[in-house]
Amino acid sequence: MNSIDDGRSILVLGAGFSLGAENIIGESMPLANDLAKILSNELGEDEGSGLEEISGLYLDERERTDLLDLLKGMFTCKEPNEAQRKISTAPWKRIYTTNYDDVVESSWNKGDIASPTRSSDPRSLKDGPCCIHLNGFIGTVNVSNFDEEIMLTDVQYLTNELRDSPWAGRLRADFHSARNIFFVGYSLYDFDISKILFDSAASPKNIFFIQYEKLSRAQTVKFERFGELHRIGVNEFSELLENRDRHQDESLKHGFLSNFTEYDLESVYPEKPGIEVMRPFLSKGDVKLNCISWDIAQQAEDYRVFRPAMESISPVSLAAGSTAIIAGDIGSGKKVLLEEIALTFYQAQFRCFYFDGLSEDLADDIEYLENASSNSDVLIVFPDYYNHEAHLKLVRAGVPKAVVVTTSTIAALELSRSKPFDGDNDVLTVNLERLSPREVEAWDTLLDNYALWGDRAGDSPAKRRRFIQVDCGARLRDLMLFLFGQEQIKNEIKAVFLDAKESGAEARAQLVKYLAISASSHDPSFSEVQEILGLAFARIVTLGRAKWTYELLTVEGGRRKMTSSIFAQYLLREFVSDREVLDELAELATQLDQAARGNTNFSKLKNFPKRYSFVERLFADKGKREKLVEYYETLRQRGLGINDPQFWLQYAIARMSFKDYPVARDLFDTAYAKAGGMTDYDTYQIDNHYARFLLESSVQGADWIAAEVNFWHAHEILLKQMSSKRQGHYPYRVASNYLDFVEKFESDMSQEDLSGFVGACREVEDFLKQLKGDVTRNAYVKKCLHRIPRAIEYAEEAAFG
Repeated sequence: MNSIDDGRSILVLGAGFSLGAENIIGESMPLANDLAKILSNELGEDEGSGLEEISGLYLDERERTDLLDLLKGMFTCKEPNEAQRKISTAPWKRIYTTNYDDVVESSWNKGDIASPTRSSDPRSLKDGPCCIHLNGFIGTVNVSNFDEEIMLTDVQYLTNELRDSPWAGRLRADFHSARNIFFVGYSLYDFDISKILFDSAASPKNIFFIQYEKLSRAQTVKFERFGELHRIGVNEFSELLENRDRHQDESLKHGFLSNFTEYDLESVYPEKPGIEVMRPFLSKGDVKLNCISWDIAQQAEDYRVFRPAMESISPVSLAAGSTAIIAGDIGSGKKVLLEEIALTFYQAQFRCFYFDGLSEDLADDIEYLENASSNSDVLIVFPDYYNHEAHLKLVRAGVPKAVVVTTSTIAALELSRSKPFDGDNDVLTVNLERLSPREVEAWDTLLDNYALWGDRAGDSPAKRRRFIQVDCGARLRDLMLFLFGQEQIKNEIKAVFLDAKESGAEARAQLVKYLAISASSHDPSFSEVQEILGLAFARIVTLGRAKWTYELLTVEGGRRKMTSSIFAQYLLREFVSDREVLDELAELATQLDQAARGNTNFSKLKNFPKRYSFVERLFADKGKREKLVEYYETLRQRGLGINDPQFWLQYAIARMSFKDYPVARDLFDTAYAKAGGMTDYDTYQIDNHYARFLLESSVQGADWIAAEVNFWHAHEILLKQMSSKRQGHYPYRVASNYLDFVEKFESDMSQEDLSGFVGACREVEDFLKQLKGDVTRNAYVKKCLHRIPRAIEYAEEAAFG
């Protein structure tokens, strides 16, 4: 009770709270059963009917205005009682209610408290008193919005589920970050809210139910399953509230953490790794910090291979206020490096914090972190710059003394609309995409020492290193895929999937969705995964009866960590049928879409199940076209992304990959049309792929007249993108097709056509010469550097012999 003055407590009100308030027809506010009886008597029906059924029947036989007038009379408050005033006006962070009535509003001076409903946008919430009416508000409902606003009839409940509304995410985030949650006069009858409460992973020790004394044993057990039950009633609760010790908790004077977790690494000590820890480390990404601590202390590589990036991302190298971005695509070792960085900084007496939040409000976290940084050195770890860009920039600006480390895929970094922390000279970017010769040698030695080379164990070190360098392209992900295929590791993995199958369809479905999220190029936190997958996932993890939940969901330092992305991708390809992938990925896309409606944290993450480059790698080659078409058609029929230009672009890319050019053109047209209906939408991605479409479809056809028009249209697009210098390697990747174009149409081109083509190639060459930095090392840029001169040479030879 004493903690509510800190402004972190949530109040949830049910019908029991409003009992005793007088309505404008001079009666007491009715409970659900009382309302059902009133409606039954008016219709001459049996009083035993449930409220949802009898209200639906009432609407069938009477006018909406009749029911609305009845509700307004019963739920418009004439005078709240003193207990209701005291509870309503306490300094809650937010009030949620399932009641239609205006008892809370009547307890305040008119206009001093906001009253949003389920149809309101949670992003429009402002600071100050607020009571959210989840089932509708008698003060704003009218005949025209009745069906959308009021949750009363069975049809309304079925068609307007809370979990499908934007408020589900906000409610879950509030439950997650609240210091305490008080339910007053609430029956847990509303199953939607019960599910959200469970999903939020709020601690039962912070949940309090205020109820009357008369409760059945079954009701008591239900409440105590969620939190702490107090049978004291509204009046006694209001008195305790009135007499609370009113003071601010000094520990919260400088904010608090609701979106960050402080690393607890005090118990980490150097431990020499044994052979039994290596397989789960290399296959599942199950990092043992004690073993990393051993390598650091001994300056050894007995557990992990030292990454050169650690030389520049260290407490000695990075000054206060620096930002480091670890760039690398799936399976490049970003997560492991983050763990080593955190441990290294912790050992250097830094306080280390990890972003693991759901809330969109970081004000209290930033205040806490800023205070911490004024008293000690601070490291802040952000997984996935792309998904958390807005949050990361707020923290960077609000905690200027901290060292911030984040990760990014190379593509996301290259295409970022605004470069990370533009103008900040203290930003360091390190690239993990390729292993250095020294790392190749170290990996060979490590795998040999732990008998992990399998069939290649008998090869010479030189031959094995050549395998890593050439066959694996010096990429860690390709080396890992080789390891996953070793018989012993594969058998261990198979056992996990057999267990998942035996655990039932629901457990296996949740496993497939969890792996799909892990396999994306993003690094979502476990809290975010729980938010997306909801109650079914939370229940399976909490019960722990499925073997995969403790095989794949590791815990270190009190923090649950995600499975390695490359391992997750391998599992989906090898052990999950294409039918399962298709069905569960489509369902996951739906869940992500719902999560993004109420929480902008998921606005970018929701796109990965629609992205062709992600989806296509999960299906076997046989019948891939049909499966991809079915998948995108499923998303379209569900209305996912139907107004999003990116959805139509990704569908177009999928069709183009199978040379379905007529359909692809229609899809590109739709993408452009959708983009045209949006304000300030940048079509750079659509433009780039459309340029590729123009060139590729021309080369596959035989119409020179159409091909000529297509070429100059594509060239115009690419020159614009090259001159902007914001599209990275992408325009050069497309320009590599110029050689294919001239080889195809050389015999149809006049000398003037060929001369014009050479001029176009030389314009591309000029831009290539101006490139600097990491983009010059990109494989597609190198390919363009090789192919454009060849295209010029080919055209000149054709023109002049």
